[in-house]
Amino acid sequence: MSLEDEHTVERWLAACTDQFVPPATRMDADLDMVELFTRRPRDAARWAAMSVRLLADTLPRDDPWRRLRADGGAVHVDGLPAGVVLDGLDLVQPTPTTSLDAARDISTAHLADDLHPLAARILVYALGEVTLPTLTHRLMRVTEAMHEKPARSIFDAWLHCISPVILRLMARRREYHLPTGQWDLLAPPAQAARFIFNEGPLDGPLEVTRRLALPADAYAQRLDALRCVD
Repeated sequence: MSLEDEHTVERWLAACTDQFVPPATRMDADLDMVELFTRRPRDAARWAAMSVRLLADTLPRDDPWRRLRADGGAVHVDGLPAGVVLDGLDLVQPTPTTSLDAARDISTAHLADDLHPLAARILVYALGEVTLPTLTHRLMRVTEAMHEKPARSIFDAWLHCISPVILRLMARRREYHLPTGQWDLLAPPAQAARFIFNEGPLDGPLEVTRRLALPADAYAQRLDALRCVD
């Protein structure tokens, strides 16, 4: 058991979701996560796999991200690439500047960068039907595919492939109604950390996922609500 490792994950989650956290603190939190993946690679991969799966399971069945498929990176059913700039704009109420510069628009800044092709593939796996052990194995192989030098490989894998998928799924869930605010987004990966690193009960991750899971037609309802705003 390791309460310290659980707290490492919780610190990173808080640093990512609190807009008042200084950039240097966020980078320190990322470096701590790299150290965790270096020291406990399998457990860290199990945590990441469980986190992305739990977050994916909170999305409604009619969300088009549920139908992504792997093709180099990830593509939608209509063949358009997934995980690219502004992919996910369907659930965002854009401002007049959105089409000019996504990074400068606070409502779309989280969609302003393309996912790395390996990250896009992880997104497909998280949203698909692969088993959790298979997802864990594929996450571990990401570090091998990133770079020949192990230390750099883990650094690149975390910053460019693993953490972006967690954040992209959290952002996707945020676009729907949250029970008590965006801190709800921390619950699935935080509970996964307690289960993996501190031998917590499996009921914890499953319960928060059930609480945040959306009705099957929530995507259609969200689109209707956005049309009313227009």
